[in-house]
Amino acid sequence: MRLKYWFRRWPTRIPSVAGDWTRLDQNTISDSILGTLSRRPNEQFFDLNIVLGSTDVPCWLHDGPQLDASLTFLRSVARSFPRLDHLYRKYAAIDLWEFRRALGKKQVSDNEFSARLRIQSIEIWFPASDPRIGANLWYNAGDMLGGVRACVVLDSQRRLWTIGVG
Repeated sequence: MRLKYWFRRWPTRIPSVAGDWTRLDQNTISDSILGTLSRRPNEQFFDLNIVLGSTDVPCWLHDGPQLDASLTFLRSVARSFPRLDHLYRKYAAIDLWEFRRALGKKQVSDNEFSARLRIQSIEIWFPASDPRIGANLWYNAGDMLGGVRACVVLDSQRRLWTIGVG
């Protein structure tokens, strides 16, 4: 039987990253750190691509009354990502071991599984009505998870809350 980590991985949250932003028009925002965010007319989500390492990662965040808090949350995740990515992938490998085994595919080690995960997209849900949900960091697992993606969920305090698939 494998031991799982049942304790909270980061008892303290990712530090907040302040920045300035300006709404250029109804569908465009310019942020001093993130760059330009845009959305199609009548949509509720702004999208942008940010470079994390050598990967261009699509990001989405909800346009709502607390847009400043959502932008701060995304800046914080983006700034800390290079430092924490290997830990997110490591915990995904450990937490999804039973799921990987149930698929009946050839098993790879946790280290190999972790090394093959690649960030695919980031969804910012903060502030949400559920304090356990702040952001979803979606990882492409190739064929290792039967075509589904691994999801690292950060809570509203920007701490790792859980790992899932989708």
